[in-house]
Amino acid sequence: GVIVDGVELTPFTRAALAGDMASSLTHFGEDGLPFINADYTLTLSRLPVGPYLGLAALTHDSHAGVATG
Repeated sequence: GVIVDGVELTPFTRAALAGDMASSLTHFGEDGLPFINADYTLTLSRLPVGPYLGLAALTHDSHAGVATG
């Protein structure tokens, strides 16, 4: 995978891109993407090996209050 011509993605960059996408998807609802979470935490148990990544994401919904997590 290449985003910038001549610069190959590193395993860490692939993981960071996947985290960015997962963060956006967890906040996507019936009205689309109401906000972008610009600061998220990426936790890796090890650097990825190879071009493929596994993803897990959790979503939450709150209509009358504050939700965290």
